Amino acid sequence: MSSRPRVIGMVGGVGSGKSTVARLFAECGAAVVDADRIAHEVLKRPTVKNEVARRWGREVFRPDGEVDRAALGRAVFAEPNGAETLNALVHPLIRVEMEREMRAARAAQAARLIVVDAPLLLEAGREDWCDALVFVDAPRAVRAERVHIRHGWPAAELDRREARQLDVEAKRARCAYTIDNSGSEEQTAAQVRRLGAQLVSEKPQRSRLAAASTAGRHGGDPAGTSRKDRGQTR
Repeated sequence: MSSRPRVIGMVGGVGSGKSTVARLFAECGAAVVDADRIAHEVLKRPTVKNEVARRWGREVFRPDGEVDRAALGRAVFAEPNGAETLNALVHPLIRVEMEREMRAARAAQAARLIVVDAPLLLEAGREDWCDALVFVDAPRAVRAERVHIRHGWPAAELDRREARQLDVEAKRARCAYTIDNSGSEEQTAAQVRRLGAQLVSEKPQRSRLAAASTAGRHGGDPAGTSRKDRGQTR
């Protein structure tokens, strides 16, 4: 495979189904860098667990000694600056792992697309990782129903969490492509297949992450930026 993989960022409102769309891209052969999975792994690190326990107590841990993410989320969002405190702890670690996975996928050249699934990609200034952004669209009523089924959140909780993010329409305006995820998974999968074929056929531009990686080999900063990475639950 001669051309480097294109890096595609998933963008959308809370409950829009970004991870579902990323999984469907994976089923089409894309490599997926999943911030949520990496966050799970980071929260298992002893140093991180010790800091979580110091800050929020043992009440946010399961009986097996691992962090209960739902309990941690409730504790974090009950505080005015709780999210910022947690972000400062875990985001730099998540960012490093995401960049490592992206470079590994690029070096392996086993996939034509690398999909970045990170909830606050734009808010964290990580669009410079991407060659293109895909907006995952779903009406607010659909999204509210999904997060209620998945997390038990009332509509007010969706609004509260979304208020911490960039406005949904502002996100849409920054994306070159849209996937309508308001229907069945089969309908979404058909769109993903079409868009995936289109994306691999287009000539990629050099992303700023690739440029940063090259700079790093010549003494620059391979991370490319020091701003924080990942955000709250989808």
